[in-house]
Amino acid sequence: MCRVNLSISWLNSRAAQTPRLLLCLLLLAVLSGCGYGFAGNDSTVLGSGKATLKLTGIEQPTLYPWVGYTLRSAMRDEITARNIAAWVDGGSADYNMHLRVESFTIRSSVKSTTDATLLYDGTVVITAIVHNGSDNIENWRSTVTYSNTFETDAEDKAASQLFTQAVRRLADNMRRTF
Repeated sequence: MCRVNLSISWLNSRAAQTPRLLLCLLLLAVLSGCGYGFAGNDSTVLGSGKATLKLTGIEQPTLYPWVGYTLRSAMRDEITARNIAAWVDGGSADYNMHLRVESFTIRSSVKSTTDATLLYDGTVVITAIVHNGSDNIENWRSTVTYSNTFETDAEDKAASQLFTQAVRRLADNMRRTF
């Protein structure tokens, strides 16, 4: 029994962890030489992340008044968290963004025996357009379509998750500069 305890304590010692640490560092060095790196340092369609971005408008032909707020806050959170640009609410900015909801559907797909909705199916198509803040020339445009099934009994929760995921796809597209 004493022998087992010694071998376990040896495995947890610094001498056993050093080769694993060196192997991990070597793997990171090899991968970084192949073009892999952390996405937070990559350039975006707006440059290196130092530019300012302002949301100038949201077109949304839905009957849900909260859609504009959800889109705005989700886009602000994604832009800020991914270090794509510095978000500004007023004044002038290096870039202006306009969001347009092209289509939006949410439907009850599964109901219980008491006619309560258990699952919602939703689809949204959103276009984001970015213009240069000084000359208003279009710099970038992307349209994303996102569909999913949501296990919730609240339609507004399902729709909010749908819009948030679509905005994440738009932010992903902002990293694609090729």
